[in-house]
Amino acid sequence: AIGELEPRDRLLLTLRFEQELSAREIAGLMGLATPFHVYRRLNRICEGLRERLSGNGSGPRD
Repeated sequence: AIGELEPRDRLLLTLRFEQELSAREIAGLMGLATPFHVYRRLNRICEGLRERLSGNGSGPRD
């Protein structure tokens, strides 16, 4: 499911969960206006992943 994400979304997940950067740091690196935008984007990405993994989302499934 993660492999199906847009490269920018995969980068955001990597920065937050693997490199453990703060939302402020990520916003600066990715050119997002505020940390709030990072949280909002992360929420949207995680919701989409939950839907895909539970079988409720559209798109290919493994």
